[in-house]
Amino acid sequence: MDADRRARLTDAALREFAGGYHTANTDAIAEAAGISKGLIFHYFGTKKGLFVYLLRHSAEVMNAEYERVTLDSRDFIENVRAVTRVAIQSIAEHPLVYAFIAKARISLPEVLPEGMPADIPDSAGALLGHIMTSSDATHFRDDIDPQKAQQILLWVTSGFAATLDKYGDDLEAYAEHAEEAMTELDEYLAVLRKMLYKADETEQI
Repeated sequence: MDADRRARLTDAALREFAGGYHTANTDAIAEAAGISKGLIFHYFGTKKGLFVYLLRHSAEVMNAEYERVTLDSRDFIENVRAVTRVAIQSIAEHPLVYAFIAKARISLPEVLPEGMPADIPDSAGALLGHIMTSSDATHFRDDIDPQKAQQILLWVTSGFAATLDKYGDDLEAYAEHAEEAMTELDEYLAVLRKMLYKADETEQI
């Protein structure tokens, strides 16, 4: 499929599947993309095949975004913050991808009970591993298990990200409040820094 036709199909399919897997209609996708329904099935075989293609495409987009992350600091909190900022900004830059991902997560256990295909990269998992290996555990208080402290920070960050689901698929509202969200996250991280870091390292590095 030529690049222009593939781009039209990808955008149309992301929009349609963003409403949910079961309600997604291949006729509507074909019409929006300006191609025949037969062409969709020629390339993807089934609706599930198209869905898996979108998962792969979305993972590639996320990978490209996460490659922008530069972990200049050895501070675990600063590294988590850097990654979170890129994640929040990328949602505004790729609204169709993230609207699709938000609904796809709900359908995954049913549509892919066997799990994600092996050739779809776990970009978030790889980045998490990079944070773990790039960060210095000596910032944490001596009476605290560094691994548990890191896990607490990740749980809080993950929980905070989940609260942003209140915007649902209204990505314009999400983008509008992106900086506000980062300010709020910084407030939580400041509290955790005081709780988990050594007294002489509680100021932001």
